[in-house]
Amino acid sequence: MKLNQNITCCSYFKKGEEGKVCVIFIHGILSDAKYFDFLYKYVPSKFTIVAPILINHGLTYKELGHSNLKDWSNQVSQIVNLYLKKGYKLILVGHSMGTLFLLEEYYKHKNDIIGLFLMNIPLYYRISYPLLKQLFLEVYPTKKSINDPYMQIVNKSLSIKLTKNIFAYIPWIKVYLQLFKKMKEVRNNYINNFSCKNISFCSLKDEMVSFKTYKLIAEKSNLNQIKLVNSSHFYYPNGDFDIIKSNFIKFIQQLT
Repeated sequence: MKLNQNITCCSYFKKGEEGKVCVIFIHGILSDAKYFDFLYKYVPSKFTIVAPILINHGLTYKELGHSNLKDWSNQVSQIVNLYLKKGYKLILVGHSMGTLFLLEEYYKHKNDIIGLFLMNIPLYYRISYPLLKQLFLEVYPTKKSINDPYMQIVNKSLSIKLTKNIFAYIPWIKVYLQLFKKMKEVRNNYINNFSCKNISFCSLKDEMVSFKTYKLIAEKSNLNQIKLVNSSHFYYPNGDFDIIKSNFIKFIQQLT
């Protein structure tokens, strides 16, 4: 399979032993592969790491508005298929929207996926005051917000260059409607029992993901949910940050 340059573009790539294990990291909407910077170093040198930038990320609000969720889904699928054809077993790591694509891939290739490490799966969306405040400060930052640790982390997680022209975001509506449709598709079809080793992190102060998500996962699947009491969608205070890191180290060691 020949992939075009957009498909194979990686923010982070490390070649390990040929045909052994490949760890694929998929970021969420508006973000990029730098989101996982704190985890890459814990992947053994014999494992290959692939962390693509989803199409039209790392650019501006204009390019994102021209995006199509199918392109992102196809991009992830082609990367997965490429490494399966090379004989690799796969460990899939995702955050937010990226987890939706990875859950789909799991059910296509159950026998070749040995691990799922998922953060903040968005099966149900919610609009909260913290979310609205966060969105406002992303577009119209203040002197106070620029120095706020929470907003610094949020802004660092974004890869899209924004504009203060609120009407410029109208094309984003189509993209988010596609995302909401994908959430419904995944929660109706891909939340079941998993035969591979798995961990799913749930941020209890998530400003975007509804608690209905965690309830559904508990009722319909055997995903091992770990609750992060003080965390939001992008922001993990030190204690919760250490929980993610220590669990990732243990998770990878068990698959080595």
